[in-house]
Amino acid sequence: MKYDYLDYEQIKKMGERIKISRKSNNMTQSELADILGISADQVSNIELGKSACKIDHIYLLMQVLDISADYLFGNFVNTNVVRVTDEQIINMATKTNKKMKMIIYELLMLMA
Repeated sequence: MKYDYLDYEQIKKMGERIKISRKSNNMTQSELADILGISADQVSNIELGKSACKIDHIYLLMQVLDISADYLFGNFVNTNVVRVTDEQIINMATKTNKKMKMIIYELLMLMA
C-alpha cells in the first residue's frame, strides 16, 4: 500500500480551515478543545499548522463544525492512493476488534 502524508503547507491550510469554521460557529478554542478532549493550546497549534490533527479527531471536527472532508482537506487528499474493494473492506471488518471496527466505520464515513 502507498500512503501519502501531508506536508507542512497542507497541515497549515487545514488548520486555517478549522479556525475559520470554528469562528463561523461562534466557538472558542477552549470550547472546541473540550469537545475534542484536548487542550486549548493543542487547538491553537492545530489552527496555526504547528501540529497535525489526529485522525480520531477529524470525524468529530467535521460533525461539530459542520464541514465536509473536501473542505477540511482542501481537495488535496489523493483518493486514488489506496484502492480497496467492498469485499476487502467487509473481510477486514469481520476479522477485527470493536475499536478497529469503529475506526474503519469512521474512515468510510469520511470517504462517503
